Amino acid sequence: MTCDIKSLVSSGIIRATIVGMVLALLFPLGEVAAQDSGPPVPIFQLSDLSISPSRARPGQTVEVSVQLSNIGAVENSCSVSLVINGLLEETKTVRLAPGASERVIFSVVKDVVGTYDVDVGAFSSKFTVVADTVPVRWAIIAPIIGAVAVTGLAIAIFITRGRRAVPKHHA
Repeated sequence: MTCDIKSLVSSGIIRATIVGMVLALLFPLGEVAAQDSGPPVPIFQLSDLSISPSRARPGQTVEVSVQLSNIGAVENSCSVSLVINGLLEETKTVRLAPGASERVIFSVVKDVVGTYDVDVGAFSSKFTVVADTVPVRWAIIAPIIGAVAVTGLAIAIFITRGRRAVPKHHA
């Protein structure tokens, strides 16, 4: 997850944060109460990575989603990147007000059978693409099996009756 660093630097947020950190190191807690802590900063948090379905067929859409929250004090934008098997798949930029949350959703389609490692921010998971199985078409197969069974039975009856009808010769 990357958040608009250029705007943070240009607004002085990064400088104010570094100054605040140095002051905190130089003075123990409670002794810098009169110091200005600088402008408020956006703080983005990712949670609840979800992949659905976790097993897909080739060409089927897999939805990867994550909850993005701005738990900071100012509105800002944050870019959320989806990485699959170590390669950047897609990035979405979301603008959130302080205290707001939004579900960031990525749609992924893979045609190659295999397991795919998914990373969004610090979260990791995986999904698997499995080969299509040929569906059994019982509506076609059942009548064929029935016809073969009836034909086999008819042949067995014909052969059995044919043997009884042959007269035996006595010498």
